[in-house]
Amino acid sequence: MMLVVLGDLAVEYKEHYVRKGEAWSVECQLTERENQSNEIDQAWFFELTDENNNYNNYTNQNILDIKDSVLQVSFNHGEPPNLKLVITKIDYNHVGFYYCRTNKKTTTNELILIISSKIELAKAEDESDGIKLDMQVTYKRYERRNDQNCPVFSCDLKPLRSSSCRSRQGREICSVQNFYGQNERHPRTCEIGFNNFDHVILDKKKFSRWFFIELKTL
Repeated sequence: MMLVVLGDLAVEYKEHYVRKGEAWSVECQLTERENQSNEIDQAWFFELTDENNNYNNYTNQNILDIKDSVLQVSFNHGEPPNLKLVITKIDYNHVGFYYCRTNKKTTTNELILIISSKIELAKAEDESDGIKLDMQVTYKRYERRNDQNCPVFSCDLKPLRSSSCRSRQGREICSVQNFYGQNERHPRTCEIGFNNFDHVILDKKKFSRWFFIELKTL
């Protein structure tokens, strides 16, 4: 999360990493200005992509055109309404930016879709090579991957530097492989995450000493 205060206006940016098929929701608390002047469409709007990488804009007028969505409006003691969009099953059509812009605060919620991830340790084909580590994550975001928003692969809190990424049909596929010899110290905890504004862990796996003993007997 990033929060900047400019005079009387607060500007906030949040990243949400959501796995495909999960539910997710976003809210917008209007002020008297948006409620009375009928400026809801300027305060509550979204810029999304879809599975074919088309770009679509949504406002309060067509918000229910968003797939698998439910709009909830709540009122509290005469205050302006609080808007809440609930998406029951996140997929490719929900990737993008969800804006809430009022005269007090501007909030940008970016939804990044996590399609799949894996962390695997296996015996190398050549027994002399020891053990092979394979980590991968496939995801989709509104804007293309860059050096600032790439995933981070790490084991025992140490980043693995040899990762690579490629783009395919609007999806980003990032992976890393590492080999550990018979006499090398094997990793005990490996993670896949993002470290743009907040450190977000997408996947984490712990390997016990017994795991490596059993692996060597295969």
